[in-house]
Amino acid sequence: MRIQTRIMSSVAATLAVSALIVLIVFSVLKDLDKETALGGVYDEIREKTHALNLLTARLRSEPDPSLIRQIREIRHSLENLLGTLTPSDAREVSLVRRIKSDSVGLGSSLEKLISSSAAPGGALEAERYGVLLSQLWMKTQFIAGDTQRLAQISEARMASSRRRAVFLAVACIVGLLLINAAVSFFTGRKIVRIQEGLRQALAKAEEGDRLLSAFMEHVPEEIKITDAALNLTRVSRHGRERLGFSYAGESMDGAAPRREVFRADGETPLAYEDLPLVRAVRSGEVVQEAELVQVDARGERLHLLCSAGPIRDSSGRIAGGIAATRDVTGRRRAEEALRRLSQFPGENPYPVLRCSPDGAMMYTNLPARDWLATFGWQAGGPLPSAVLAVVAKAREQGRAIETEITNPAGRTFSITVVRPAGEAYINLYGIEITERKRAEEAVLESEQRVRRKLDSVLSPEGDLGVLDLADFVDIQAIQRLMDDFHVVARIPMSILDVGGRVLVGVGWQDICTRFHRAHPDTCRHCLESDTVLPAGLAQGECRLYKCGNNLWDMATPIIVAGRHVGNILTGQFFFEDETVDRELFRAQARKYGFDEGEYLAALDRVPRLGRETVDRGMAFFRGLADMLSLHGYTNAKLARLLAERDRLADSLRESRAMLDAALGSMTDAVFISDTEGRFIEFNDAFATFHRFRDKDECARTFADYPEFLEVFLENGDPAPADQWAVPRALRGESAINAEYALRRKDTGETWVGSYSFGPIRDKNGGIVGSVVAGRDVTERKRADEAVRASEERLRALLGEKEVLLKEIHHRVKNNLQVISSLVALQADEMRDAAGRAIFQDVTHRVRSIAMVHEKLYQSADLARIEFSDYAQSLLKYLWRAHGADGAGVRLALDLEPVGLSVNAAVPCGLILNELATNALKHAFRNRTGGEVTVSLRGGGQGEVTLCVRDNGTGLPAGFDLSQCRSLGLRLVHMLARQLHAAVEVTGGEGTGFTITFGGPKT
Repeated sequence: MRIQTRIMSSVAATLAVSALIVLIVFSVLKDLDKETALGGVYDEIREKTHALNLLTARLRSEPDPSLIRQIREIRHSLENLLGTLTPSDAREVSLVRRIKSDSVGLGSSLEKLISSSAAPGGALEAERYGVLLSQLWMKTQFIAGDTQRLAQISEARMASSRRRAVFLAVACIVGLLLINAAVSFFTGRKIVRIQEGLRQALAKAEEGDRLLSAFMEHVPEEIKITDAALNLTRVSRHGRERLGFSYAGESMDGAAPRREVFRADGETPLAYEDLPLVRAVRSGEVVQEAELVQVDARGERLHLLCSAGPIRDSSGRIAGGIAATRDVTGRRRAEEALRRLSQFPGENPYPVLRCSPDGAMMYTNLPARDWLATFGWQAGGPLPSAVLAVVAKAREQGRAIETEITNPAGRTFSITVVRPAGEAYINLYGIEITERKRAEEAVLESEQRVRRKLDSVLSPEGDLGVLDLADFVDIQAIQRLMDDFHVVARIPMSILDVGGRVLVGVGWQDICTRFHRAHPDTCRHCLESDTVLPAGLAQGECRLYKCGNNLWDMATPIIVAGRHVGNILTGQFFFEDETVDRELFRAQARKYGFDEGEYLAALDRVPRLGRETVDRGMAFFRGLADMLSLHGYTNAKLARLLAERDRLADSLRESRAMLDAALGSMTDAVFISDTEGRFIEFNDAFATFHRFRDKDECARTFADYPEFLEVFLENGDPAPADQWAVPRALRGESAINAEYALRRKDTGETWVGSYSFGPIRDKNGGIVGSVVAGRDVTERKRADEAVRASEERLRALLGEKEVLLKEIHHRVKNNLQVISSLVALQADEMRDAAGRAIFQDVTHRVRSIAMVHEKLYQSADLARIEFSDYAQSLLKYLWRAHGADGAGVRLALDLEPVGLSVNAAVPCGLILNELATNALKHAFRNRTGGEVTVSLRGGGQGEVTLCVRDNGTGLPAGFDLSQCRSLGLRLVHMLARQLHAAVEVTGGEGTGFTITFGGPKT
């Protein structure tokens, strides 16, 4: 029998026995009420027979009609009472029959006595009157005696009912205790066994989870694990850094669109269905080293080799998938750099500077100058102290140094400082890592928060305070029980949680539901009863309370594990022995606007309960509260233990399957050791990395490897055995991409390995093993050396070309300015205003071309200019040049950053010059002012849109740009054809020109 079934059986038995006890008690109460009512009838019969004797004795001396009428009324009332007598057993049958027979004789004697009292006096009449009076007295005595015997029989029956009720109640309580004791005993034994199994499963699950967590933490590859629905369940630390977001709750179809993924050519987008991990989960396909290109969180295009495969459960069904992605960007970039540098060196978008060993500036690129400026550096001044410190460190140590520097704005840069051998200068290379650092800190904080919560849940003494009363009890079962209870006891009740939410309710009165809880003021009194009434009560205590609406309420708390989780309330009643103040309730109806008639009718339906009934009902409710406290807590804790056991077992199997799948899919050598250096896990790539034929040939302990393997540090010195990766990890050290040179003693083969390693810790922080990942980077090192040599050869050429191009643009700009000045001087000499205007237009056109070369000379990119900056400068120049015409016209700019090549910038600048000049000269003629709006937009498909609009007089009807004779608009038409641009002219309120042409490719 399952433990849940036992608990539910115990609860059902408890509720059934409790209901039986209630039925017995209320059955006895019902019998007692019936017998009590009969006792009252018996007493009234005896009182009326005694009254008849007294009144008939007075009849002789006072034959008054009113006395006769009174005697007859008592006689009639006595007959009615005797008519209600019904025998309950054989002993009462004869007594009731005799009483009714004597009642008939009593009536006959009474009529004769009344007739005799009206006759004239005499001896005979007196004797006859005495006989009749004696007969009447005997009849009343017979009736009173038989009634007394009926009362004695009733009292004996009441005493027997009490004894029977006490016996049955005690028997039921003893049975209830035995049932609960038996269930608690067997359940407790089962809980102990479950807890022991949980502890063992927890230890195994923690061991597997530690291995998998250490593996995912230290392996320098992007490892992703999903379930069958392609929801991400685990991502390695390196993968989270690359993805740039927390994977918790993410699915592959939700995460994939965040990053662009391309095929190996870097141009063809890779569909979601073609992703290696998606193929592995959906079709069970094993993908080996599929090459693809992905844009990471920093917008960088990475070249990746991805291997993926399915994870299957014990039945062979696909339960998830795993993918291992290896970053080969360095190798690809080295190859690309060799190819690119052989043609022409490119620009470095990150800070690069050169200085002497004493910190004197020798060279800096534009990103470096911008970066130094954030420290308050000015051209010609000394380097910032943070930069000088790393320069001094590189000078003293004579080797490359990698460090991090954070500027005053909070941006963090990774700085590499190198002093080339034999050179009298030091180079600094920087790259911004602010977002990566923030992501790492966010991931660390998230992991710590999740671990704290996980530790609280896994602890056997974990806090159950997050559970509510509804989590402990079966609300439907309690509701059915209380419905049956109300049918018998007619006591209204409800069960509420501490927030005032009603979970179980029965017998609620109309005066409460229709009136008190329907009005905000009276409802506030009801809510006060729900919360104030049970406040401060201990378990087993109850409180009687008259609410603000003048009805009685009682409450007892429900305490689970020492925490107040709810209350049992009985309310909306009056006591039988109290007098209800109807005027008070009439006043309440008027005060709160209730219908007085309906309100008082609802008041009359409020139940009136005896104090003993209320006390016994609350005793039952206290017992019910105790039972809910005990079984609710036991059931919740046991269900939690069972669920935790199942979860731990699943987690153990899942962790083992994930670890096996991850190791099998890795192209890097991965091996896990215990504290003694014994390799407890390693993959096939481990054998390849160490130049073994297969895994069976590999040595299984670290102590065996110095016999056939030599290891050297980066400076070429032999590495002692205690400086190898495994001993360092067992000492608590961690490293990413630590490089060693390795050589086989037997074959002499040498290679370079990049190691990432770290310790495996238990829950107390103790080191229980190590995890190491090794990657063969021999080819990459050779490529790096080749790239470095090529860069040194071509760096000088790059500087010379940059100086030459800047000088060319500078000279072109100066020559165009000379031409512009000559034309302007000639215009000033002319007397003819029309001729002078023509020369001014030429000046503006030459000036617009000169500004293109000026911007190129000032730009870090000598092939392209930022056209929004150029357009702003050109328009401000035109407005100044047009003097009074420009002063009255407002210029509104809406410019997005758009980069244009010189071949596109010159015609586009001339178009902007012509359109703006036309608007200033012609759009607002004979008007006091207006507005010209210039907007620049870069489209998503590489398009550029330039729009110039004014709110002037507008164009004439039938305007055609291709047929226009104006030189300026003819230039616009010709230059648009040169750009292969589409021109749209709009009229209406003013004039608008929209030029759309193909933008630069990225």
